[in-house]
Amino acid sequence: MKYILIDLGDTVFYNINLSFDQGGRYLYDMIEGDKPAWDDFFMSFQSLGKACYQGRGLIEVPFMSFLRYLMALKNIHFALSLPEIEKGFALSFSKNEMVEDVEKFLRYCQRHHSKVVALSNSAFQHSTLRYQLECFGILHYFTDVLSSADWIFRKPAPEFFEIGVKILGVNRNNILFIGNDYEVDVLGAQNAHLQCAWLRNKDDQRPIIFPSFVIESYQDLLTLMKQEQ
Repeated sequence: MKYILIDLGDTVFYNINLSFDQGGRYLYDMIEGDKPAWDDFFMSFQSLGKACYQGRGLIEVPFMSFLRYLMALKNIHFALSLPEIEKGFALSFSKNEMVEDVEKFLRYCQRHHSKVVALSNSAFQHSTLRYQLECFGILHYFTDVLSSADWIFRKPAPEFFEIGVKILGVNRNNILFIGNDYEVDVLGAQNAHLQCAWLRNKDDQRPIIFPSFVIESYQDLLTLMKQEQ
């Protein structure tokens, strides 16, 4: 496969120690000038977060829109630009670790001139996702980084997969999608008529749906790709 679409969260890097509380504290600390009382601010922050992000369907709520609403609601301003605030929030909200052997896989793709495009459900815009990949030192392996925050739709909506197909600019039969989530990635790729490599937890025994196949590590995928050469 010379054309790869790949999920990010829990496929390229693990999102660990997620803490909405720490993210809220970061935002509060970055308020410029007079600040509302912490309890009042945090109550509004939590309430807005639940309204925006609990039970999301196929439409994304960009974090930048969240920030603008919060600023208007509490009559506050931040000491940095909103894109910089978003990056800072992302770093404080979660601590990330790379998935084992993913860089080995990305190096293999680079050596064989494969195009790799990230296709990620995220409230954070693509520049923040690129920053996260840059922090890991792996951004240079990606041809492009697509975030649902920039494209309205979230996986498993086929409309978001279609953007990835359009960016790669080839027939979908030549594209492999890689993801870890059964409902979002595997079923979403199937509905978009894309072959999918499901990076599955070994304890998950849900059925495989053609044209998908299972890998339990990137070493499994590398073995399969080398056999196709």
